[in-house]
Amino acid sequence: MTLDGGSTGALFTQPYANNKEFYGVQVNTTEFLRDISDLANENGWRMSVHCNGDKAFDILLSTWEAINKKKSIVGRRWTVEHGKNIRPDQIARVKALGLIVTIQAAPYVKGETYMTNFGRERAEQSSPTRDYLKNGIILAGGSDWLTNPLNPFLHMYFAVARKTKAGTLLGPEQALTPAEALAMHTKYAAYVMFEEDTKGTLAPGKLADVTVLSENPLTAPVERIKDIKALMTIAGGEVVYQAKEF
Repeated sequence: MTLDGGSTGALFTQPYANNKEFYGVQVNTTEFLRDISDLANENGWRMSVHCNGDKAFDILLSTWEAINKKKSIVGRRWTVEHGKNIRPDQIARVKALGLIVTIQAAPYVKGETYMTNFGRERAEQSSPTRDYLKNGIILAGGSDWLTNPLNPFLHMYFAVARKTKAGTLLGPEQALTPAEALAMHTKYAAYVMFEEDTKGTLAPGKLADVTVLSENPLTAPVERIKDIKALMTIAGGEVVYQAKEF
C-alpha cells in the first residue's frame, strides 16, 4: 500500500524547499494503515508500504511497532518500498523490526526534481544505501512499478556512481560497490520473496536461469554500467531471449 507521495509528495517533518507551506502528501490515513497492517499480521500476510519522507517513516514505524507488540513481524520480511529519506534515528527502528528496504534508482531520473523540491541537502541524503547496509539492513533492488520500469543497469549505475541522468553527483558517501549493487538485484531480490533457496545466485540445487551480458558489471568502468545489455536469457533450460547482435 501507499503511505506518501514521491518526488513531488514525499511526506516530511520539514517543509519543501520551494514551498514553505507544503510538507508532502499522506495518501492513506494512519488508521487505514493500522487496520490493514493488523489484518495482514493476523493472517500471516506480508506488507510492503510505499514510504519516502521522514514523517511517513514516523507514521509507519510507530504503527508497525505497535503491531509487532501484538504479534511479531520480525523475520517475516515486511518491506519498506523506496525508503528514500530516512533520519539516522529511524534506521535502528527499521533494523529492530527486521524490515527490508526495496530501493530503486529514482534519483537517477528525478534527482534534479529532488533538489528543487526537497533542497540540496535532502536530495543528497536520498536513498542512503550505505547507511542502510552499515546498520545491517537488507536492501533489495527493483525496477519500480509500471510508470517507471527502469532498466536494472540504470539502478546499479546510480547505486555505484550516485549520479543523476544529468550527471549531478548526489550523496557520493552513500555509494555501493558493484558487487553490492549486483547482490541487491539478484541475491536479495530473491530473499524478499522467500525464494533464496531456488533463485538469486547460481549454486547446486538452484534454478540455472542465467543471463549473458554485454559486459561484466563487476569489472566494467563505472560509467559503462548503465550501458550494459542482456544478450541472451536462459530460463528453464531454454533460450527465451536472444539479441540480434549476439
